[in-house]
Amino acid sequence: MKIPPLVQFASVLWIGFFVSAQAIEIQGHSAAENDRFADDPSFIGAAYDWSGVGRATTGTAGKGGHWATMISSNVFLSANHYYPGTETSLYFYPDNDAGSSPVVRTITGGQRIGTSDLWIGTIDSALPNTISYYNWANQSLNVATYALSMVADENALTAGITSTATGYGADKRTSMAVGRNVIDQFLTLTVAGTTAPALRTLEEISGDTGLVSYESQLASGDSGGPLFIDDGGELLLVGINWAIGQVDIDLHPTREDLRDASYYSYVGNYATEIQNYVDAHAVPEPSPALSFLTGLGLLTARRRR
Repeated sequence: MKIPPLVQFASVLWIGFFVSAQAIEIQGHSAAENDRFADDPSFIGAAYDWSGVGRATTGTAGKGGHWATMISSNVFLSANHYYPGTETSLYFYPDNDAGSSPVVRTITGGQRIGTSDLWIGTIDSALPNTISYYNWANQSLNVATYALSMVADENALTAGITSTATGYGADKRTSMAVGRNVIDQFLTLTVAGTTAPALRTLEEISGDTGLVSYESQLASGDSGGPLFIDDGGELLLVGINWAIGQVDIDLHPTREDLRDASYYSYVGNYATEIQNYVDAHAVPEPSPALSFLTGLGLLTARRRR
């Protein structure tokens, strides 16, 4: 009989044992290809703008700083069980150069979204045009509709703590690696009393047809980071890192074939709540005169909404 998935928060370790935060698991990890702040042209995320993914220096031991992904100029998403709290500073880099000057903002408040593991929060002032924010999925899904959805079987981009131990990798603000994995399931997940819609990626091994280059699985400390898919050449936020576990993929009644699994809070089922919060906390738009005077600058703006 197939055993139920074993899951736990991605920011804590198996069976309650405590260790410092660990790096996201990326098969064949290479600093040049996977570390955002190696600032190498071969970075697998080089075609996209990552400036709206921020880090905090607060968090668990080691390199496990809190995560925040911007969805408007002053609103971000993170994980309810591992979010950066009020008065925390967030650091955003306009490019992939760890030596560039970060844009720093302070969190002023936030709240849990429904009964999910999603946390939505605000910063003290709008980010400049050099820092992006992202569209988010707005399809409400269930198990029956998942197969025809925009996220089904997508080769997604995952973000987590880099295993690079020195330099930019030792700094919580710039410890960021990007891998890939295929979204293979939509489910209703229950972890530590929280029940909510989730997406799953599963470990593949050599010989599996679903194995992709730089396949990734979340590790402790990655909670709150983003799960993106490509949408017309831009990053679309579809999930927030939530939990890790194992799944027995072998239906044999006595033999087990356990594979690691990563789970992400699916944002699409909460699109209305997210939009309402963004609207309620919107910052004033520039006046028409100011828009005209700054028009040339706005043409090169990196915002995604």
